[in-house]
Amino acid sequence: MKVFQYRDYDHYIEGQRKKMNFQDLWAKPDVIYQLAEYVKNNVPNPKFGLCHGVRRGEEVSHFEGAFEDLGVKGIKIIGTDICDFSSEENDNTYPIHPNVIYPFDFHQVEEEWIDSVDFIYTNSFDHTINPEELLDRWMMCLKKDGVCIIEWQDENSGGTGTNMGEGDVDCLGATVDEIKELINKKYQVVDWLENKTKYKTLSRNGQQRPDDNMQHDHFVVKHK
Repeated sequence: MKVFQYRDYDHYIEGQRKKMNFQDLWAKPDVIYQLAEYVKNNVPNPKFGLCHGVRRGEEVSHFEGAFEDLGVKGIKIIGTDICDFSSEENDNTYPIHPNVIYPFDFHQVEEEWIDSVDFIYTNSFDHTINPEELLDRWMMCLKKDGVCIIEWQDENSGGTGTNMGEGDVDCLGATVDEIKELINKKYQVVDWLENKTKYKTLSRNGQQRPDDNMQHDHFVVKHK
């Protein structure tokens, strides 16, 4: 496991702000639907979810639509992102979900979230500068029967280029086994969900990335 070494916190923010120029959409509606179905079947009466690192909030929209289709009523979902996609300097051509908090560092916790969250979802765990502390903060929010769903695959292990533990955007690089070991120190991995997407990554200009045929695999984490 390796974490990119920033000069200071401002350097971390500077690196994360590069996401504002990315056009590709990582959140896949069919993958989110499968995760929503898992939450429905494994969390008693879910009412509150958090999605971290959502940029403009596509994940929040996908979860809301999935839960509606699944007949789950009255669930509130909040998204967060460290970059302020609602700012004037950002390209606001594309819609922003109103339930996303900007700018919000996902290493932080709102007091009202503690012991109150039924599920947490992220595909941005590789943006943490302190994975153990981050996991502790998120699990602090989770109810006893809640689940924390973390997308991860061995492509996040790093070793080349400027991403995945070697760059200032995807700053954490680790194998699936290393993340599992980290989680199981204090918590427990109760499931490993292998989600194959039907779609290639669509960019905001409507183009497809022909080389994108990745698995979207997830740890499901609970309190011991």
